[in-house]
Amino acid sequence: MKTLIHQFNTFSPQVIESKLSPQATPSEDSKFLLLQQLAGIGYWEWDIEENIVVWSDEVYRIFQVKKESFEATYENYISFLDAQSAIILQSQVEKILRDHKPYEHTIKFKDGKRLFHCTGFLYTDKQTGQPKKLFGTMQDVTELQRIFDQNSIYQYALDKNRDMIGMLCAKTQAPLYLNETFLSFLGVSKDQDFSALKIATWYSAAEMRRINNEIFPKVYAQGIWRGNLEFSFHDEKQPIVLYTTLHCYYDSNGDASYLCALFQDRREEESRIEELRLFKQIVDEHEYMVAIF
Repeated sequence: MKTLIHQFNTFSPQVIESKLSPQATPSEDSKFLLLQQLAGIGYWEWDIEENIVVWSDEVYRIFQVKKESFEATYENYISFLDAQSAIILQSQVEKILRDHKPYEHTIKFKDGKRLFHCTGFLYTDKQTGQPKKLFGTMQDVTELQRIFDQNSIYQYALDKNRDMIGMLCAKTQAPLYLNETFLSFLGVSKDQDFSALKIATWYSAAEMRRINNEIFPKVYAQGIWRGNLEFSFHDEKQPIVLYTTLHCYYDSNGDASYLCALFQDRREEESRIEELRLFKQIVDEHEYMVAIF
């Protein structure tokens, strides 16, 4: 979405106006309309002096109204918005008329479900400097917002997962992402830059040789590796054994691009399994009747 917005913000008034000018050939208009449909972005224009509003076909589609039966006026446009969005729009219009600076905002329809992103530019009289026209773009971003919200949920789930999750550059083994559980395990603050961390500091020299000589070649060749890795740091007397899953992802040339790693501390789980084993042994030896609810 940012890329599209940036592209439209870099259009000059002369370029946009020429696209809709009466002198444009039918083929040019057709190409411009097709571009709007493909991008899902419409064009609007408001002649301030004449109080005439012009919408492109894509804007009518965004508002789900028919061009033949709907009058495109500023007042009718406002009527589509919820109360807060109407206030925001009015404030932006007043500001651009006063400061002559472009604006952009995302506002809601009255139903509270649909969102659209709007940009506004001002065209002034070259001699007097007085505002003549407002024009800009409009895009329905409801689906983009839904995807963003969904990705935010996934991101939260990754950050808060009880297992340690990380992403490493395949070439340098530099960390690209570490979730909060992993950062805590490493003794690193979530506000601290972790990109300079070296995985060699996480393991003993012998374990690092095993990783470089055995594990990395396997995961690069097969795409996945599972097994135990011994972490030796924080002055621990005994290495912490973590069950590790490594996934390799490749670029378009088939070269290893990055590794996703899942580290699971199974000490508590193994302790619980041992408790259950001992409990079962006691029950078997004494022939007790046990009901587990």
